[in-house]
Amino acid sequence: EALYSALVAATPSFTQAWVGLAGLYRLQAEASPVAAHQTELAALSMEALSQAVATDAGDPGVWNRLGLISLAAGDYPKADKCFRAAVQRPRGSGMLAPWCNLGIALQLSDQPVEACQVYTRALSPATPSANTSAEAAAATAAGGAA
Repeated sequence: EALYSALVAATPSFTQAWVGLAGLYRLQAEASPVAAHQTELAALSMEALSQAVATDAGDPGVWNRLGLISLAAGDYPKADKCFRAAVQRPRGSGMLAPWCNLGIALQLSDQPVEACQVYTRALSPATPSANTSAEAAAATAAGGAA
């Protein structure tokens, strides 16, 4: 914890340091037997991920992580907002995880119709512009068209 704290203090714009600190807090929260300590650490994790988003709002992975923390905390509207932000980023539209997580958030928010639409979108083939070279290579290797 001291290493991550020193790193973010020295380089506050280092997004991955904030993500690492958030992950550490989350692991500590899960390992703590004291409920009050779990709550405090979960809040610190949320703060660190919020800072990561502030340093790189274009990273869909950070938005997805913030959405997962919000989902775990039962804050479904915030989770929904974060997952939507993730899929709206250029690199996020072709990512499966934020779409599926958005579906879960919608389901838990008693919005089954929209959840079904999101799951359908998640399982639909990505548009050619959203395909990464790795996806194209995998499709070609599998005998499909990229």
